[in-house]
Amino acid sequence: MLGALRLTLCAGLLALACGAAFWISLRSQQAPGSNVCSAEVKPISVVFLVRHAEKDDECLSTAGKERARRLAEVFRRTKVHHLVASKLCRTRETLEPLAALQRIDAKQIAEVGDLSLESAGAVAKLVRSFEAGQVTVVAHHSTTLQEIAVELGVSRRDAASIDTAGNDSLALLLLPPGGEAQLVQLSYK
Repeated sequence: MLGALRLTLCAGLLALACGAAFWISLRSQQAPGSNVCSAEVKPISVVFLVRHAEKDDECLSTAGKERARRLAEVFRRTKVHHLVASKLCRTRETLEPLAALQRIDAKQIAEVGDLSLESAGAVAKLVRSFEAGQVTVVAHHSTTLQEIAVELGVSRRDAASIDTAGNDSLALLLLPPGGEAQLVQLSYK
């Protein structure tokens, strides 16, 4: 029961965060002192960074596969447009239940990078190539998550707050066009 409550709460927070991104997008397009939105609204891209679930060796353990299913449940009521993993099977396996739930062909999970910090730039470049206003979930590694956030525009100080030790950390990045990236820390159990 408590697990279901946590998933419901996390899903609710997720919906709230996506809604907030929409309204921030609208407010950022207003002229100073104006209560009317301009005709052109530039949508905010939403990126979730998650560390891969628990692993045995290279691939997920039984506990990791269960956590991957719980991650998919968090996004049950949210449209996800893109899934990005590293080339290691544990990140792909973390996203596969989410891909199935979202009806995204698992072959369309983009595989970018590995455990190296150099991977962060490639992940960020791919994410920035997606159409503005879309939702992307990136599953990567404790060694790369903070650097990916920095490459996407989060300050190094804020990115350092991303929990890379736990497998239940979920970092929400709001990427307004031409604006400063915002970071919200979440978790799922």
